[in-house]
Amino acid sequence: MPARAEGIDQYKHIHNVACLLAINPKPSIVNLLSKFTGISSSEIYFATKFAYTYQTIGRGSLRDRNCQHPIKLVVLSKAEADKLAELFLGAQVVGQIGNLHSLRSLEKEVKRSSENKRLEEWSNKHRVAYSKYKKRITAKGGYVLDKEDWLEQERLPRLG
Repeated sequence: MPARAEGIDQYKHIHNVACLLAINPKPSIVNLLSKFTGISSSEIYFATKFAYTYQTIGRGSLRDRNCQHPIKLVVLSKAEADKLAELFLGAQVVGQIGNLHSLRSLEKEVKRSSENKRLEEWSNKHRVAYSKYKKRITAKGGYVLDKEDWLEQERLPRLG
């Protein structure tokens, strides 16, 4: 099935549909719409994505009101699944498929990893060197950089 499925009628015998289209409108369009309508940008993003999801799942047997066969839908987000469950009588949100992590948990994991890396950089040798730097600059009456700035601007460039 093509990504843009509006009006296609040849899949109404299909009972299992996965809508995996990840689409976002251009930020400039979102900002313009938000400015003129007062609708939040997050609502505009969701509405846009959901419109494509709704059109895609609507190509399958869901469009046949006489269909008695159970229909299974897979969508990209819980928000979309919850909205579909609101719209379709008897629908159930079963939950996440497989052992995939949510994007938020992956972002947290990456952040933790980079924080751990930064902590590793602050080994004892850096602490001792920073302490010496701080004493030397303070004795001269100069401005002392904070630890992170000192590490990035002074220490690491010298170590190569």
